[in-house]
Amino acid sequence: MHLNSRALILLVATLAAGLAANAGTPAAPSGKPGVPASPVRPVASFQEIMLAEVIPASTVLWNAVSTQSSADGLVEHRPTTDEEWLNLRHQALILIEAGNLLLDKHRLIVARGGQVKDAEQPGILGPVQIRQKMDADPATLARLIHALQDATHKALDAIEAKNADALSDSGSDIDEACEACHKTYWYPDTAQGRKP
Repeated sequence: MHLNSRALILLVATLAAGLAANAGTPAAPSGKPGVPASPVRPVASFQEIMLAEVIPASTVLWNAVSTQSSADGLVEHRPTTDEEWLNLRHQALILIEAGNLLLDKHRLIVARGGQVKDAEQPGILGPVQIRQKMDADPATLARLIHALQDATHKALDAIEAKNADALSDSGSDIDEACEACHKTYWYPDTAQGRKP
């Protein structure tokens, strides 16, 4: 086939434009034409992120301001040093960013071969049921996780202001956000999940 110079220039320009347009687009995964491959490569399951990040970070925030009874009377703990406040800031950031990890729709609910915590209890959903609920209504999952992030932002604001009272107050908002998600996906069919 013979191409004149004008047709050759047009062909080269078309190919160059196509290459430029696709330069920043990841290749489609095998068997799924037209679907860009995600650059995210999740390893930890939803439950493992809860155990490794959400629970430890939220526990540190909840316990940052506390009053305990001792033989000498009530002992109040409040963060006072720059080091304590910095650690609390790190825990708030971990909790906020964990929410972003939990929004990954490709993440397994439990590690392969694992079980949902308290799976033996009546009314606890299994990993397949949980994933189906999340996938059927991703907007609700996002709303619940954003509520946790918003509550933790209140804690972060209190930490940055070094306001122990405001930090203590934010704990109930974090707890309510956690519980709303648990009632939706973990134990909706138990007496605890059905409470108004």
